[in-house]
Amino acid sequence: MSASDAAELAVRGYVPRAPLLSSELAAALPAEIDRLIAEGIFEAPGDRIVAGQPTEWILQLGVVWGRPPAQLTGARSPLLGRLWQALEDLGRSYNATSAAAIDAGLATADTMPALAPDGMELVVNRVVGTRAAAWSGLPLHTDDSRFNNALRALGEGSVRHDQVRGRVLTASGYARPLSPSGERMNDLGGALPFIVRPQARNPGDAAVFGIVPAHHNTGVIFFPRTVHGVGRMPAGSVRYSFQAFYPSRAAWAVIAQRIASGELERELATAVVREAA
Repeated sequence: MSASDAAELAVRGYVPRAPLLSSELAAALPAEIDRLIAEGIFEAPGDRIVAGQPTEWILQLGVVWGRPPAQLTGARSPLLGRLWQALEDLGRSYNATSAAAIDAGLATADTMPALAPDGMELVVNRVVGTRAAAWSGLPLHTDDSRFNNALRALGEGSVRHDQVRGRVLTASGYARPLSPSGERMNDLGGALPFIVRPQARNPGDAAVFGIVPAHHNTGVIFFPRTVHGVGRMPAGSVRYSFQAFYPSRAAWAVIAQRIASGELERELATAVVREAA
């Protein structure tokens, strides 16, 4: 992240990035996700199945979800290992840039808090649009709230609840497959609309949206408290994407203690029993 990135993030709450990854990594991501889906590594949640057809396959990586990245990266998926490493590096870059922005008076420790790259969560998914799916996006929400059914099911006092509430930065990126003619299948499926903050509007503007298209090797870095949505997927649209959520350094210090005490292990064991029932 650059100093100009930090300044834009402080004012707008989000920074579009294109390209976000190396061209090689972005180009290889669709095939790798398809391979892992075929191996049964990704799940198709029941609430994402429409007319008997999955519309999304999801993989969650992170200590707090019971799947440390080392379980899958390594020899099994070196490519996801590279993605994880790149996103950890992004978190460290944010810390350096935010510290410089604070020193320059562009931000404060409250508006751009330090994060813990080692506490990162990573969601990787494949999403498709079908004619039967009336809605396959997400309404306006913030990433530091429990905005979907899976997150709302977390107990208020759980470690995972505190992880979600402790998020201070999100990085979201996209890859698209090739069409039969060899062109990237870019469309507006999954585009991110953001509410433009008052300080970033022209005088007299009402609340307006800024749109970040989910095109191949594009992305956006934003504060989780920035209000945004996810556009629906039109029929035939296919999107591969990832979302990295970083907790604040302060929140992760407390969560790491709870993990060391065995609290998370007990919580996950109970959650597995409840889900199996």
